[in-house]
Amino acid sequence: MAISLELYQLRSYLFFCVCEHLLGKSGFAPATICEEEGIRPLREYGCEVKGRSQWHDVDGVFVFTAATPFMQPLRLCVEARFFDRKLGKSHIREFMGKMQDIREGYLSGADARLSHHKQYSNQGVYFSMNGFTAEAEELAAAHGIQTISYAFQPLMEPLYRSIADAARWIQERVTFANPDEITVFLKELRQLVIADDADAAEVLRETFGDELLMRMDEITNELQTIQTSLLVTNNHGVYLHALSKDAFSLASFMHTDEGICQIHMEKRGRRKYHYFTINDGMRRFYFTRPSFLGDDVLLGVRASMQQSLFDLGEEQRESVFQLCVQDQGIMRYLRLGVEGRLWID
Repeated sequence: MAISLELYQLRSYLFFCVCEHLLGKSGFAPATICEEEGIRPLREYGCEVKGRSQWHDVDGVFVFTAATPFMQPLRLCVEARFFDRKLGKSHIREFMGKMQDIREGYLSGADARLSHHKQYSNQGVYFSMNGFTAEAEELAAAHGIQTISYAFQPLMEPLYRSIADAARWIQERVTFANPDEITVFLKELRQLVIADDADAAEVLRETFGDELLMRMDEITNELQTIQTSLLVTNNHGVYLHALSKDAFSLASFMHTDEGICQIHMEKRGRRKYHYFTINDGMRRFYFTRPSFLGDDVLLGVRASMQQSLFDLGEEQRESVFQLCVQDQGIMRYLRLGVEGRLWID
């Protein structure tokens, strides 16, 4: 009996591979799959992470390759979804339950003794190609789940189309005899997307022909245009994923780890995109702003009449971006003060 994959599964899987590629550019490496250390493989793709009470499935686990003083190594538990709609509160609630148990994984069983597993600072991160409802973003922020939306990310729009096209072609034309064939197929797709692996490309070409490779090339070629992927944290603990077609320049950080950035809003018809520049430079780093992160908090200016999730009152506030950039194998931690003005393009 022939087995085919669902369209939503294929789109979400290819999207997850794109996210993994971008996380690699940001200094995150896939965690080692080792049951003794609390991670084991799951079905065709993904893995399970050991919590205090049970195992929990996630799409991937990634460890930050640089150390942070006075904290355990940072480990991201990642979910990635490419649905036709925004993700709602139900998706966040399910992930919240998983992360609560995973974060208590340092305790073993009902006796609450310390686990022998290596300890991490576990952070749940949910990626969505079409974004989240405002209620979902607020719920996630209130419970320590980071949401990364690409709903208004111009650099992801070509990838949106390429992923949708490739997934549709696979769903209509590719079938499998058993789950093991699915596992091998998805593994080769992943290697092609995250590393542009020539061996994986050859295996796929021999089995499925040039037409599949043409569609996968659209994805990998678009990824190659993204030179910079930055996971930025503001001083309220909100993650922003900034992408740029320009390489990050450290020329202005030769003798300091501090700088200044300017927030811009670019209008293209009815769509509005946000990006920042650094030290009055020309390089654009695009990001999607969460709905709860109002201009007043983002820019560090006086609060408006509309209250935001992180409203601190009417006093003047400082807004800061913190990020980590790799320079010739050395990790640089940079702190950028945000100018209190929104530039409209």
